[in-house]
Amino acid sequence: MNPTAGSGGAIAAGGSPGTGGSGAGGSVGTGGAPGPGGLDLAPPGNGIQVTTVGLTIQPGEDVEHCEIVALPGGPDDEYFIDRVELQMTEFSHHLNVRAVVPDTEADFNSSTGQVEVCLNNGGVPYGQGFKTLAGSQERYALSTFPPGVGYRLTGGQKIMFNYHYLNTGSSPVPARSLMNLHFAPPGSIDRTVYRFGMYNLSINIPPRSEVTHTMECRMNSDVMVHGLARHTHQWGTDFHAWFAGGARDGEFVFTSRDYDRGQGHLFADPVLVRAGEGFRFECNHNNTTDGVLTFGDKATEEMCILYGQWFVVNPGDTPVSQDCIALNSDGNNFASGFPCAQCPDGQLF
Repeated sequence: MNPTAGSGGAIAAGGSPGTGGSGAGGSVGTGGAPGPGGLDLAPPGNGIQVTTVGLTIQPGEDVEHCEIVALPGGPDDEYFIDRVELQMTEFSHHLNVRAVVPDTEADFNSSTGQVEVCLNNGGVPYGQGFKTLAGSQERYALSTFPPGVGYRLTGGQKIMFNYHYLNTGSSPVPARSLMNLHFAPPGSIDRTVYRFGMYNLSINIPPRSEVTHTMECRMNSDVMVHGLARHTHQWGTDFHAWFAGGARDGEFVFTSRDYDRGQGHLFADPVLVRAGEGFRFECNHNNTTDGVLTFGDKATEEMCILYGQWFVVNPGDTPVSQDCIALNSDGNNFASGFPCAQCPDGQLF
């Protein structure tokens, strides 16, 4: 099967969902890092590659768009996914890829081939009804999952690419991206991977200063956490994360030194985090500008976010949103988060 999705981008498929599958995950594999400027990631031997049409970004532009494509096949085709690869062209700031859940607000408000200026990971203009598949600030990213964990998608299902570009060069550049979905054996996925975001909106970094902000969030139910990742912009320096609450309170998890490479941590084995336990994280920023930096979507603003991949403890358990947000901090720049159903991953489908 090698169909083309018309104005919704190109789709290449290798093999079929019923011919085996990729490994159980955990290793980075070979290749992946893109060549200078472009996209050169081969389609999976057993899976689907989805590519955006993209846009041209002019010098100095700082823009974020959402593009809708559709998977090949029809509603009777079911795809079990246990590995996801992303690749994007040069000058990318971030890429988030999200499945549009059928019969939701986002499904009704979107159409294949649509490209729109967007905010809040597609919440504007499409509304609620997305399931995050993968995201990265690096030009290449690979997500693998434990046995039995991944995604179940259907033929014809719409996929939203949310891409943000800052063209710091002197010539126009293409904004394009692709995703490889690797098939797992049919029926092998019994737990869905979800993403949480812990958003510290209270950050405030005065001109020509270095500031540390700390935030803490607790889980709303027992979950298995597979991995964590930071998200800051260019003035973010060291980022640290620890467990919060329970027997592991204060136990160190990971440090990331750079905002656009080496941002994540994959646990050797998924970690059980009980309701009322969670994570504490610290964003350090060095504001080298003459203006105040606060939380914002533009690459010329800043962020302080801890993302995590998680799934339910037992097959059949009802998933509960784990997103949280902080709007204010104390005199020591410490913020306690509270549940956020309206955050990008706050509503589960």
